[in-house]
Amino acid sequence: MDFELDDDQRGLQEAAAEILAKECPPALIRAVTDGEDDGGDLWRTLTSLDWPGLAIPVDDGGVGLSAIELAIVLEQLGYVADPTSFLATTTQFASVVTACGDAEQRSRFLGAVAQGTVGTLVLAGPDGVWDPAAPAVTA
Repeated sequence: MDFELDDDQRGLQEAAAEILAKECPPALIRAVTDGEDDGGDLWRTLTSLDWPGLAIPVDDGGVGLSAIELAIVLEQLGYVADPTSFLATTTQFASVVTACGDAEQRSRFLGAVAQGTVGTLVLAGPDGVWDPAAPAVTA
C-alpha cells in the first residue's frame, strides 16, 4: 500500500500552504480573537477555491475528491490556526449528511456547503430533544 501523496495532492498541499500564508496571517487570528473580524473574507476565499466541496460528491454539488484531499487542506488550515467553521462544516456536518442523508437532504445541504454555507450538526434523542444532562444518544 502506497502512503505517499501523488503529484496532484502535493500540488494542492503547496498551493494551500502558499495561499493560506497570505490569506490567514497571525494578524487575522488576533483580529478574530479580539472580535474585530469575523473571518468572513477568509471563508469567502476558501469557498472561491472550492475547498468546502472537496470531499462532497459531484452529484451533490461538490468537487468529488476524497477525504485525503480534504485532510491535506485541513492540515494547512491547522498550521495557520484557521478561525472559520471550515473544520466543523466539512468533517462533521457534510460528512454526516453524505453518509446518512437521504436524497432530499443531500441535495438541500451538500450543494449549499460546497457554495459556502456553514453547516452545524445537532444530535437529538428519539423524542427529538437534546438534554445534555440526560443524553438519550449512546455510542
